[in-house]
Amino acid sequence: MRILYYYILTILFMLVSCKDGKEEVSVWGQEADNAEKIYIPSVNREDDEFEQIVEFDTDNSYCVNTRHKTFAFSEHYCLYSPKGNLRLIATCGSETCALSATIIDYDSLGRVSNVKMTGLLPEDDYRMLKSSESDQNSIQIMKRWLNTATPLVEYPIKRDSLDNVVSIGTVTVPNGYRAKYYIDEWGPFWTSDLNGGTINFFVVLENTECVDGSYVNYMYCGNDLIAELAYWKGVFIKTRTYNNKGIMVKQYNNRDINLNHTTYYDFLTEEPKWYIE
Repeated sequence: MRILYYYILTILFMLVSCKDGKEEVSVWGQEADNAEKIYIPSVNREDDEFEQIVEFDTDNSYCVNTRHKTFAFSEHYCLYSPKGNLRLIATCGSETCALSATIIDYDSLGRVSNVKMTGLLPEDDYRMLKSSESDQNSIQIMKRWLNTATPLVEYPIKRDSLDNVVSIGTVTVPNGYRAKYYIDEWGPFWTSDLNGGTINFFVVLENTECVDGSYVNYMYCGNDLIAELAYWKGVFIKTRTYNNKGIMVKQYNNRDINLNHTTYYDFLTEEPKWYIE
């Protein structure tokens, strides 16, 4: 009888442990320490125009809210796991009154395995996020969003047996190229509300075979080609930009071109500008 009693207690303990384990995995997944970093916000604590508010939860996860000190333009939240890995970036221009998110997944080795773009934060959650009377802080809202968001677009990163990246989303890495991927601010994200740019996922295919001569690298925003970058012996020479219909917009011979700003505006244009200097 005593053996049966201890057996039942053991089974109950295992069931409770499994339930708790599933709940934790559903939030954070299997993460490694010091996972790959693919996004660093351009605004930091030392910037006189901005401030950062950090909120911690009981599991040592935390959310960093970056905002202007004197006026409201862009909204920007970064959710970090208990191991300090960036998992969710929520952003928008404040006048749009809506947040969308970029979610980062990692494999067991800490490599980025998937980047997902979500729809908007539910209206009730957004209202609580902005209300001073809400009993939920930003980290609780962001953690719930991480666990419940439905991705609209995903960019899975696939590797071969030698750990070389072979594809990212629909972008295939051809022979003689390697893939560099990162999340960055696209357009004037911090300086304009309604047309203030976005946070987006970028892929650059870098040539590895013709480094002593002329070659072209390719820059993508998500699955879309946005620029071809021409080099001569490692020196950047010129670029061609493309719009959202895949049509070439313009060739720039300026070596100091700001690619993030130029490609943002050219991607949205309808008419080619290649004939204008």
